[in-house]
Amino acid sequence: MRIHSSTSATRGKDLFGNDALTLLSADHQSVTELFDLFEAALESSSSEQKSLCVKICGELEIHTHLEEEIFYPTISQDAKLRPLVTEALTDHANVKAQIQKIRNLHVEDPQFGSSMLQLMDDVEKHIDEEENVMFAEVEKRFSGELDALGLQIAQRKQELSDHMSTSMSESNISKDGPVF
Repeated sequence: MRIHSSTSATRGKDLFGNDALTLLSADHQSVTELFDLFEAALESSSSEQKSLCVKICGELEIHTHLEEEIFYPTISQDAKLRPLVTEALTDHANVKAQIQKIRNLHVEDPQFGSSMLQLMDDVEKHIDEEENVMFAEVEKRFSGELDALGLQIAQRKQELSDHMSTSMSESNISKDGPVF
């Protein structure tokens, strides 16, 4: 595992009684673990790679949605955090574009593995910046609001996860077609 968060390591609550930073760090940890599995699966079957790709992209889509809908608007109220939010939103736009590109690739396409590895690298850089710079500032400036913000994030994540599960179960992903 490449990313080790000091923020998430110092928080000890379970995922349903969490503050916002703990929830977001847990998402980071989860997607990092999925990327590790994907990297290990590069020598495996294309169906395993495809399955991991779908999970990774789904996790990233939910996470970016949560940050953009709830977390970033709240913390951007602080002038010192606005430049960090602007940078994070730029990272999110890049990730979304990469996911769209990956969705249009076949697993056997030579660009598929390298595109996923590029996505992994970009996401890990974003996680590092967020956890080691942004979260420290957020904790200083919003410590009294993090539990309530965490509750909003947890509730919305459940809604988005439920919706995505329904959408994925209704879709028919072709083994021979693009990833999504």
